[in-house]
Amino acid sequence: MLYILSMMKRVGTVAACMAVIGINLLAQVPATPAAITRSRMDPEAVKRGAGYFAISCANCHGAAAKGTATGPDLVRSTLVEDDEGTGTLITPLLREGRPDKGMPKPNVTDAQASDIAAWLFAQVYGAGTRSTYTYSNILVGDAARGKAFFTGAGGCTACHSVTGNLAGIGAKYNPPTLQARVVSGGAGGRGMGSGATITVRLASGETVEGVALSVDDFDIAMRDTKGEYHSWTRVAGYPTVEFHNPMAKHGEIARSLTDEQMHDLTAYLVTLK
Repeated sequence: MLYILSMMKRVGTVAACMAVIGINLLAQVPATPAAITRSRMDPEAVKRGAGYFAISCANCHGAAAKGTATGPDLVRSTLVEDDEGTGTLITPLLREGRPDKGMPKPNVTDAQASDIAAWLFAQVYGAGTRSTYTYSNILVGDAARGKAFFTGAGGCTACHSVTGNLAGIGAKYNPPTLQARVVSGGAGGRGMGSGATITVRLASGETVEGVALSVDDFDIAMRDTKGEYHSWTRVAGYPTVEFHNPMAKHGEIARSLTDEQMHDLTAYLVTLK
């Protein structure tokens, strides 16, 4: 109870914002104009922030910002809590990253960083008041249209099969989780644990493959396929880095996915019992 009260004091009332985040949470707190003003957050900013976070941050921090093996939990981050809803601490971090701690500089504008910060505040509020809201019914799409998108324009069958890696997915996850995984590219709160790798090419022509620990304009750190640690300082453009992300297609889809397509696809996946 003390934790919940603390979160409410830090973040304020954001019931109106929670109605528009990526997985359509329905807040039980009255969504009055005064409540929106006290929250210091624009509901539209929270909605935009959900999309920007899914594209730029979810791979490392998880679809719900609760952390992965490669990125920390942001919902319980002291920096996010200490920001107290102003964005003054979070926005600079989102613009510059933390190269010394393995966080590359995100490719977002100041406005996008501000929207991501607003979405994070909504998550903190939701964590502190989880007993005051329930999931709304998000099954508002058309399963037939979702299947057509899955097998056609979405290009999903290039990597997925309803009798293979997606068999029974409708029984494995509830609708909100399924929709979150669609938006985040399958991160599902556990980031890029799906085989994303890099190839580092040295000035000598030698190449090393493995998993990136940190990559920026100055230094590269990684573990190779044998688990051995390597690091280099970039000089005259070397080493170069080539990224191999099997989830890259999801990022492309997330940039163009409409609300209707998202709901239709969710409605179809739910049928795969």
